Amino acid sequence: MEQRFGGNSIDLQVLREFCEREGEAVVYRKGGQLEREGDPSRWFGFVTEGCFKYVTHGEKVS
Repeated sequence: MEQRFGGNSIDLQVLREFCEREGEAVVYRKGGQLEREGDPSRWFGFVTEGCFKYVTHGEKVS
């Protein structure tokens, strides 16, 4: 599974295997918050079940 982002390509299977090997499973309940707008992102991972909603309420980017 390979996904293209701009001119770069990322092998998502390798990234997923890294997450499974080095990371930890986290369960978020409905209404839980993964990241907060304005704070630097510190995490990445894969959704293995369910889905999430991405919402922003900040400044519009031109």
